[in-house]
Amino acid sequence: MLTIALLICSNTFMTIAWYGHLKFRSTPLFVAILLSWSIAFFEYCFQVPANRYGHADGNEQTLTDSDGWLQSAWNAKFSAPQLKIIQEVITIAAFVIFNALVLKDVVRATDWAAYALIILAVVVMMYPRWAHVHERQAAVKDPSPITQTNQGANSNRPDDSK
Repeated sequence: MLTIALLICSNTFMTIAWYGHLKFRSTPLFVAILLSWSIAFFEYCFQVPANRYGHADGNEQTLTDSDGWLQSAWNAKFSAPQLKIIQEVITIAAFVIFNALVLKDVVRATDWAAYALIILAVVVMMYPRWAHVHERQAAVKDPSPITQTNQGANSNRPDDSK
C-alpha cells in the first residue's frame, strides 16, 4: 500500500503537469513547458521512492506468513512489469478524475472501453500473484500433507506392468 499511495501522489502531479496547461492555452508554450517541468519534479519525488520501495527482485519474498494482512499489504512488493501496469491504471484513474473536474472533456464509450481493457490487463498480470497468495493462505490454514491411498489401484493411468 505504501507503493500504491506513492504512485497515486506521483500520478496526481504527473496528470497536472501533462494536462493542466490545457486550461491556460494563452500562456506561451515555453512558460507552459517550464511550469510543467517544475510540477513534474514533484512527480519524480514520489515515483522514484514508489518504485524503489515497491520493487521485489527475484530473491525477495513478496509476502510473509508471519506478518498480518495489513503489514503484508503495506509492504507489498511487485515485479517491474507489475509496477508498470499498476502505475498505468492509477494514471488512468487520475486522468479520469482530472478530466471530470478540470478539463470537462466528453468521455466517449470507446474511451471507457479502452480504460476497461487497461484494468483487465492488471487483472491478467496480477492473477498469478493473487493465486499464489491464495495457495499460501490455504496452506497455512491446512498445513497437513495430502496423503494418497491406493494410488495404483485408483489411478486412471494405463497399467505400467505390461
